[in-house]
Amino acid sequence: MTGFDSYDTLENHQSSVLEIPQLGRSGLEHGIQYMLRSVEKIPDGTGNTTWDIRQMAVYHKFDFIHGKAFWLNIKTDNSMSRRIKEAMAEDPIINSALSKDISGSFAATLRTHLVHLEWCDKSSREYIYDIHGEIRKTLKGFKEAQTGKKYDIHSSSPVEHVGSGMQPKTIETNGLRHSFSRRLTEEIEDLTDLDRLPFRESEKLDSYFEQLETFSLVLQLHRQTLRDIADHYESLAARDSLPSEMVTRSFYSDLDSFSYRIGRIQKNLEVCVTQVKFLMSWLRKERELVGLFISVNERTVLTPTCLPV
Repeated sequence: MTGFDSYDTLENHQSSVLEIPQLGRSGLEHGIQYMLRSVEKIPDGTGNTTWDIRQMAVYHKFDFIHGKAFWLNIKTDNSMSRRIKEAMAEDPIINSALSKDISGSFAATLRTHLVHLEWCDKSSREYIYDIHGEIRKTLKGFKEAQTGKKYDIHSSSPVEHVGSGMQPKTIETNGLRHSFSRRLTEEIEDLTDLDRLPFRESEKLDSYFEQLETFSLVLQLHRQTLRDIADHYESLAARDSLPSEMVTRSFYSDLDSFSYRIGRIQKNLEVCVTQVKFLMSWLRKERELVGLFISVNERTVLTPTCLPV
């Protein structure tokens, strides 16, 4: 599901590689592709923003002799293009066209990968903070919806009817009849007042739980993609068939820096995974309490009220 794949032609026979010198292609190259997912704030058409999971497919090739790099990013908007331009303005090394040698081109390749990978990490903590706040707001609304007035049948005093010429027993019976009738009317009104019922809050909590489940899967896939990319370049560095033009001191130092940056992203993701697991555990308990409350209320409200005879 990560879409990761890689290849190289380092061990291929000379007759099987495609060399096009006019295009800067020696035939000795490696390619890598992967799929990334991240949460982004998307305008909802009402002036507000909502969180949505977006995907991006990446395909990359690098020529080991000429240092030519090819990139293909597929995304539904131009946000990654903006990120690349901003990164190039801040770090000129990313612009491989300015590189004067293969080492510079390779360093630009690694930095470009990091721009992609950090996109996945960028909004994760903000998303977790926002959904945590929405869950708390929903639970608060649920609790406030349950603090409506409850009519107490004992609060209606039949003494107020004394002096009407009716006997005490008759007064008491009529008072109770009036109390139960009023209580039944209120219960029927509760059933028709959907805003006071907790079903909407319960549905919101279910939706938040599903969103967290999906986001948890996204984090796991991203962690796997990071491992795959790191393993690919570590394996590449250990290849004896690498052209001598590639094997320089800067080549290994750039790979060390790349591995360190990936390690930082992985640690950030581990923190996010822990936070999401905590949120899901907490939300699961709250949903059970809400479900229990709804079940008790349904049995209470839907049980016919018996009027005294």
